[in-house]
Amino acid sequence: MYQYGRVLWRGFDHEANGEGSFRFTPETEQALSAEMLRPHVDLSLKVAVLTPEGNYASYCSMWYENRGKTSR
Repeated sequence: MYQYGRVLWRGFDHEANGEGSFRFTPETEQALSAEMLRPHVDLSLKVAVLTPEGNYASYCSMWYENRGKTSR
C-alpha cells in the first residue's frame, strides 16, 4: 500500500502543489486498502511499472460505472 499511495501522490502532483511529501500513516493505509475493495474495482485493470529495485515507477488504473455522468 505504501508504494501505491506514494506513486498516486506523486502522479497527481501533490508535492508540486505545496502539499508536502507523502505521509504513510495507519489511516492512509486503511483508506488506500478501502479503495481496492469498492464495488466497481477490477484489480486486473490496475497496472504498476516497477523499477529494478522493486519500487513503483508508474501506475495506471481504469474503472467503469454505468450510472456515472459520462455514460449518457
